[in-house]
Amino acid sequence: MLSDEDDRIKAGSASCLFQLAKHWHHRQILEDSDVVRRLRSMMRGEPEGARLASIQCLSQLILNPEEENEHEADRTGVHDKDAELWEKHQTEVRSILSEQPGIWIRTLYDLLDSKDQRKETLGASCLSRLVKIDSVRDEFSKNDGLPMSIERLIRLLGTHYTQAHAASSLGSMSTCLKDVIAPYHSQMLHHLMQMIKDKNSKSKGAGVACLSEYFVKDGGMRELILQREDNLLVDLMTSLFGEHDHCHYHDKGAVVNAFASIATHSESLMQLKQKRITHVLVDILCVERWLSVKEGVTLLEKIILSDPRIEMINGIIDTLVAIGTNGANLYRTQHFFCAIYGPGKILEANPVLALDASVMKTIVKAMTYPHSRMKAVEFLNSVAMRAENCPVQVMREIHLLEKIVEIGDGSDYDALFAVRMALEVFASIQIHPKPTPGPSDCIPYTFDDLLLKSDVFAILTKDIDWDVTHTFREGHNLRQNIKAQEPGVRCIQKLIAFDKARMMLFDEKIVNKLLNILAAFKDEPESGERLRLYSPKYDGLLEKTLSYLVTFEDSRSRLHDDKDLREKLRRFITVPEPGSSSSDAFP
Repeated sequence: MLSDEDDRIKAGSASCLFQLAKHWHHRQILEDSDVVRRLRSMMRGEPEGARLASIQCLSQLILNPEEENEHEADRTGVHDKDAELWEKHQTEVRSILSEQPGIWIRTLYDLLDSKDQRKETLGASCLSRLVKIDSVRDEFSKNDGLPMSIERLIRLLGTHYTQAHAASSLGSMSTCLKDVIAPYHSQMLHHLMQMIKDKNSKSKGAGVACLSEYFVKDGGMRELILQREDNLLVDLMTSLFGEHDHCHYHDKGAVVNAFASIATHSESLMQLKQKRITHVLVDILCVERWLSVKEGVTLLEKIILSDPRIEMINGIIDTLVAIGTNGANLYRTQHFFCAIYGPGKILEANPVLALDASVMKTIVKAMTYPHSRMKAVEFLNSVAMRAENCPVQVMREIHLLEKIVEIGDGSDYDALFAVRMALEVFASIQIHPKPTPGPSDCIPYTFDDLLLKSDVFAILTKDIDWDVTHTFREGHNLRQNIKAQEPGVRCIQKLIAFDKARMMLFDEKIVNKLLNILAAFKDEPESGERLRLYSPKYDGLLEKTLSYLVTFEDSRSRLHDDKDLREKLRRFITVPEPGSSSSDAFP
């Protein structure tokens, strides 16, 4: 159809190819050498409609799908082993635009000067794509009409249907325009801030991307911005990331990067330390919730890593603590505390970052809300992984373990599951190297003594076999109930190394109950099948726990005196005789 004699059909065909290119079907188009040849011919000597359509199509084909839209590139198979062939095709398209740049530059100027909305939009969109490529941008910059093009673009910044394209073009050309754009700084800033504060979500992204380019690369523009925009960071955050006033969904990643470039510039950091700005930042992250937690963590990392001084970090932490007033906020704060205090970029840059009691107390508060309790356990686990700097003393001083246990006493199974998960974390905490206690230092550096208290042990073993041996057989869906048992058994497994724990397991008949559950797996095919649907690894966990228990001499002695229990155990695991050699290694 590109070879048709009818110019309208040729123009329509090129427009169709442009739409295919927009959806990242570059490869299929570029592999057809006849298509590329026809597009070259149409740009040179065809009537205006066909020439415009060819320029529009070529301007899209020179873009790299991997940079522009990674998801679409993956979906359409652009990521390929024949990268050299792909580069060859792209080079060919760029060469077409570089052969006679005057043709498409004059055509674009005519479009931008047309005062026709459709043509201005077409010209601005083509230009915004073309100037993203270095070689093509250089051709455009060499042209004597560069100052005139600035005037056109500044004018188009003030028109809602062309402003996003104009801002994109100005942003891509920030380096080559640096010496000639100074007279237009004031107009450009006015238009860009209007775009950012406007309700048009697409304009916001283009506006802040352009603003960040000039803020970072143009000292004169940066000075004007800081002089004129007293509330720059607040205005940007509330206009870009608010729940009801925000950038377009697909622009979020680019907008986060653009905002971070402005906020973390050395001349902006003083603003970030102000309490009101910190409060807006945390409000955007935790209350407005337009940014996902992953995007919020990315932004938080960029800001904190830009200035590792502890005062700014502490200001953010204090505000995160203060804003934790409900389950939704607490879910977010726990996530951000994981990012700050857990293993990762922030802790690597600030290895002495210490947890205080106010932060640790948010774990208890978060565990009282169903939505945030598992994130609180995740935060606790990230703290426990800090082997060199785990705040055991702080955790003991605020009675963290005891307060978490209180949440599980009499609670529903979801809460009990979270509490047992937390207790499993406490049982796993190991300090390396263990501090040498002084004469008056009697604070333990693990939580074994607390975990072996009768009320805590009772939470671990509460109704541990009831659901499996009674209610479950009545046909109730007990996925959550059974799920709540597993972390309790894992914690028991860790505590078996202690004499007191083994004694409690026998004295309180917990061993018998664990056997009852295992029997339901092994002896009742129907029940075992249903149990494995809910908990595929539970029977394996039970076997390992009981096998570990009988590796200890005192356990074997107890079993020697209880023939009935010994025989029940031997149906499922190997039980050595008392006095036989056996390793006490953790399974």
